[in-house]
Amino acid sequence: TQNRPQRKTIEFDPKTFRQISEKSFSDRVLLDRIIGVGIAAHEGQLFGVLNQILGLMTAIGYLVLVISSLLMWWRRRPQGVLGAPAKIMPLRKTPRNFIIFAIILGALLPTLGASLLLILAFEFLIRRYSPQATRWLGLEPFLGQQA
Repeated sequence: TQNRPQRKTIEFDPKTFRQISEKSFSDRVLLDRIIGVGIAAHEGQLFGVLNQILGLMTAIGYLVLVISSLLMWWRRRPQGVLGAPAKIMPLRKTPRNFIIFAIILGALLPTLGASLLLILAFEFLIRRYSPQATRWLGLEPFLGQQA
């Protein structure tokens, strides 16, 4: 079955076709059982239709949130710029611990690391070569450049 807590593993001897062993969900290691229950809940198999309805309602809620936030931004957007909020505090240096944490996280999660590098490269190129795009995005220009 797709519901992992209901699975059984049965092993047969290939020559005699006799059953050698049978393992139920409760025979598995604790961590394996915890992961199995989590996967079943994530897939919508743990509580049947109720679990699937909960997943559907969550997805619909996210969709409504995304669409309503885009509509609110569209109605209040300023003309000629992206509409990022104005800077309230002076620009401060990024804390070293945050940079180390981001590097470690990027190494442990390669897709995150690749996307962070792409964003850094994009911002660098935009800030370096396109003052108009820098202003439109609300970014700080490089030192010595006028925004």
